[in-house]
Amino acid sequence: MKKHCLFSLFALTIFVSCNEISKKAEFYSHFYTINSCTKIIIEQQKKIDAEFGETFIANGNLYEAKTTEQLKMFRNLYKNAEKTDYCCCPEENYIISFYSSKDQFDSYAVDTIEFKDKIRIYERDFQYSFIIDKTLWNNFLNKTNIKQ
Repeated sequence: MKKHCLFSLFALTIFVSCNEISKKAEFYSHFYTINSCTKIIIEQQKKIDAEFGETFIANGNLYEAKTTEQLKMFRNLYKNAEKTDYCCCPEENYIISFYSSKDQFDSYAVDTIEFKDKIRIYERDFQYSFIIDKTLWNNFLNKTNIKQ
């Protein structure tokens, strides 16, 4: 009986450790994404009711960050960001696409509706997200090139 309890405790410890390592890998993967990109394109989305449910389409507002200053400004959004775990059912008001040279290599979605004074930038499988001050987000959008 003692061996069974010890084995169970050992297995649980391994599982929890692997789960924490996985969370840290996701977190660092995200920061690798924002630190290694040469261009960021942010496209505002509009929700429409389609025949088989809701869908999101681009509404024409396009923000592009490609200068060193603009990319640094985007990275600074994360300085005081709160990292969260799984988030269920956020809105998809913006899509952030990360580029290296001309190739898109990652993307995240943004919910600007859930909170009054914050936004949620989330991994599209909803496994983790970052909560960021909405004023900083709006300042960033105002200082990037807007193409219409």
